[in-house]
Amino acid sequence: MSPSLPSMKNRLLLATFACCCAAATAAAPAPFLKDLPAFKYAENTTLEHAAYDYISQNTSNPSALRQLATDTRAALANASNTDATAVALWILGLTASDPDIPFIASKLADPATLAPAASALSQIASPAAVNALANALANSTDTTRAITLANALGWSRSPDAVPPLAQAAASNNPALAAAARQSLADNRTPAAANALAKLPVETTAIPLLEISRNLARSGDTQAAAPLLKKLLETKSLPAPLRTEAIRVSLDHDLPFAPALIKQLAAQNDPATLDFLLPYYAKLPADTRSKILSKLSAAPDADATALTLSLIAPQLSPADARPFLASKNETSRLAAQRRFADAATQPDAAAVLNDYLSDNDNTAANLLPHHVAQPPPNPH
Repeated sequence: MSPSLPSMKNRLLLATFACCCAAATAAAPAPFLKDLPAFKYAENTTLEHAAYDYISQNTSNPSALRQLATDTRAALANASNTDATAVALWILGLTASDPDIPFIASKLADPATLAPAASALSQIASPAAVNALANALANSTDTTRAITLANALGWSRSPDAVPPLAQAAASNNPALAAAARQSLADNRTPAAANALAKLPVETTAIPLLEISRNLARSGDTQAAAPLLKKLLETKSLPAPLRTEAIRVSLDHDLPFAPALIKQLAAQNDPATLDFLLPYYAKLPADTRSKILSKLSAAPDADATALTLSLIAPQLSPADARPFLASKNETSRLAAQRRFADAATQPDAAAVLNDYLSDNDNTAANLLPHHVAQPPPNPH
């Protein structure tokens, strides 16, 4: 049975109403995009902030970011200067996806837009984006252009960037090779670390140290340890780099750190022992005893105060006790602070009570107040 005329009319009205609603709810382009075609960095100081705020507010709304990328490409078609193109590529770097890669990659060909296009692709950092950068690098004959692309591959922090960077690091072009080695360090992935480790230390010492430090800071000590060990085993390593490699190894308690600190302490060199003071608690017992004996022999000296301020938090309450009566205020306060930090420890309480029973002076009277102080609020 065919529908009646009123029924068909109602359906048409409903369909028309639905279309109108859909059109009304279609998202209009972000307001700041109207200023994009004529944008200039020295003149327009609000567009970037407005764009960043809009993107931040829509990080959980992929469709809004997808629409912003589409609208940005449309606005870019009317760009009247390189500043407008650069800021548009920056927005695309934060919002674009793989369908936009060919468009952004096309901007790599123009020296005026090479840098912002490369930066946008490194921000996207998808396999397709990294591949676009790698292809451009492989086909580049200009050193400046190649270095820009290598830098972008490093900033992508993608393991997919490692093979093209490793190939560039072996280039006969010294400038490109050096830039690629640094970009491997900037990549900060275990794959990049392995690639650097295969190159001669003489040319990779600084990048190796940099990526080792970053890996250790991120908690990946397993990847950092062999790199730092390789550096420390290099006899020709410059002294400042060796010192920093030792510091990173000790700061992050790498597996070979105990043997390293024992080896350094055995040198019995004053400068080396000064360097090791921040690691006092990790030093061999005989070395700690020598340091403590030297300090106890001159409890009021300024040099003692300087050393004590470094090691006091690592002293046992019993070792800190002699300095509670120091005439040097810095030494005395350092010892008192040690007791305040250890106030809940039974051995600290025992040493404190013993000290107070033997002393009736200003330091003894102030000490309970230090111990009673609540710990600083970390917030």
